[in-house]
Order: sequence, then C-alpha cells, then structure tokens
Amino acid sequence: MKRILQGLLLLLVVGSLGHWAWNRIAERSDPPPQSLARSDVNMAAPAARQVVVTYFTTDYRCSSCLEIEALTKNTVEQHFAEYVVQGRLRFRALNLDRPENARFLHDYQLSFKTVVVSDQRNGTEVRWQRMDGVWQLRTRPQLFSDYLSGQIREYLETET
Repeated sequence: MKRILQGLLLLLVVGSLGHWAWNRIAERSDPPPQSLARSDVNMAAPAARQVVVTYFTTDYRCSSCLEIEALTKNTVEQHFAEYVVQGRLRFRALNLDRPENARFLHDYQLSFKTVVVSDQRNGTEVRWQRMDGVWQLRTRPQLFSDYLSGQIREYLETET
C-alpha cells in the first residue's frame, strides 16, 4: 500500500511539473494573435499632420505588457476617436523582434517595451516622446489614460 501511495504521489508531482512546463513552453512559442502581433487602428487616410501612438512589444508578452497595450489602445480609441476617423491620430503595436522594426531600438533609444508618441508632418517625424511612465501607471487606468492623453493632446494641438 505504501508503494502505491508513493507511486501516486510521484505521478502527481511529475504530472504537475509537466503541466507547468507545457504552459511555459506554450506561452513562449505561441505567436501572439494577429491583432496583438501588429495592430494598426486607422479609419482614414493619413493626414498631412498625424500623431502616431506606438506600443513597442516583443515575441514574449507578459500580462503587464498586454495590459499596457490594451490601456494604450483604449485611451486612443475612447478619448480621441474623432482624430482617428479624420486620420490625424493612429495607434499601432510593433514587434521589436521583427527585423523590419529593429531600427526603432536605435531611433527611440529603446531598452524595454514602451509607448512612443510621435508627431509627423507629411510622413516625416518632427518630434517624439517616449512614455516610460506607462509601466508605473499600468495598475491605475485613469492616471495611465491621463498621462498618455496629455502627450497626445499636446501633439495634436501644437502647431510646430
């Protein structure tokens, strides 16, 4: 009887470890859904002057990363819908592990996943701001939205 209980206990431990390992492997190897791998919300053709809000991510996406992306996208869509429709504001999520996006690491001096707000004129970037505070504010949605909205609004309203 003792051997049977030991065997069952061992089977339970090995099964639990196997389940844990399987979830960890699946979490890292499953590509993110298409809408999260690269999303680009833009209802109209780009205007001559456009603000672009970019969430930079990687292949590995933790719950905090997903939270920041969702909060960023919601801020753009809920507070600036009219600008999105006009083509004056665009949200996108770009994966830094993709070769075509690697240049942004240098362009924006990125060392981790974050949000960048960029002011563009006729397709040329004239200024940008890295919004690193999103990490500290991710658990406080209203403050997160206020922080990001302030920079977006400044770029939308400033004529430089």
